[in-house]
Amino acid sequence: MEGQAEMNPDMMQKQIEQAQAQQEQQAQMEEAKNSMMKQILSTEARERLSNIQAANPKRAEQIESIIIGNARNGTIQGKVSDAQLIDLIDQFDTKKSQETTVTFKRKNLIDSDEEEDLDEMFS
Repeated sequence: MEGQAEMNPDMMQKQIEQAQAQQEQQAQMEEAKNSMMKQILSTEARERLSNIQAANPKRAEQIESIIIGNARNGTIQGKVSDAQLIDLIDQFDTKKSQETTVTFKRKNLIDSDEEEDLDEMFS
């Protein structure tokens, strides 16, 4: 019964290899993204994005995704300057900050005549 509690060495080796392969794939994807960002962004824009990355990694990742998506769609042509990056970030923030509000309009089911009748009934 001890064999069930312990992992088979072959299974452990296979899991280690899978984890290493996954790490290598993530590293390749990260390198491809960085290479693409170097081609798309000017030096100043890359510096700004790295500052955003240091302060808010999740936000930087979202901005990078937008930039890469726009580049793939052909929306971005040439290098993106720092000013263009600022405009893109402002657009992103504006879209993100727009919230939908819902207001409920409740109908008054009792009109004023009925209220008087109810008052008389309970008096």
